[in-house]
Amino acid sequence: AGSSAMVAALDGLDLGPTFDWPAERLVLLIAGGLDLSRGLAGAAEDDEGAGRADAGRAGICADDVVVGLSASGASAYTVGVLRAAREAGALTMGIASSAGSPLLEAVEHPVLTATGAEVIAGSTRLGAGTAQKVVLNLFSTGVMTALGNVYDNLMINVRPENAKLRRRCTAMVARIAGVDEDAAGAALERHGDVRRAVLGLAGLEAPEIDRLLIATGGNLRRAMEQARSGSNTQE
Repeated sequence: AGSSAMVAALDGLDLGPTFDWPAERLVLLIAGGLDLSRGLAGAAEDDEGAGRADAGRAGICADDVVVGLSASGASAYTVGVLRAAREAGALTMGIASSAGSPLLEAVEHPVLTATGAEVIAGSTRLGAGTAQKVVLNLFSTGVMTALGNVYDNLMINVRPENAKLRRRCTAMVARIAGVDEDAAGAALERHGDVRRAVLGLAGLEAPEIDRLLIATGGNLRRAMEQARSGSNTQE
């Protein structure tokens, strides 16, 4: 709710282009709805029932992780979403800047960002909002790294949706596979993404690449290790 909603939406929507996170695995629930073109609907954050209803419509269940944000920790809408999510068996995490607030008490994993009084009193888009953005960056980047969407410090799952990102993907393939950019570009063109291109340059054909990526949960480093191990075994 509030400024926190925009911070959360920014972090969440960036996961697709940066880490190829599937759109169907991201749900944004915002007090007043997702259309922010006319600004925030301030009164909507006071409606706990609406939060519960939105959680129900989203089909939140025990397979989900739900992260709730509210600078004050008093947004009834956000608390409603979290309470409903927890009742449904989801893993719940809350981020707020007020100790002992209802939001932090509603979740299994409370994160207190103790930013203190704002320079402009009550303007939580400043200290509290900035702290929440930092926490979300740490959380989402940590999750994506643990899932294998990062190799060293390279975002290997970035979607090559423009010329800049296509050049970046080519450079990543060249660096990881130890080839020049012409070879990297050709492999990327043939295989479609960084992970498959790197494994293709290691001498693997498409069916074996797919098998390895499925077996390793898409983790390129583990797939490369298994490819080397298989090669050594055959020798």
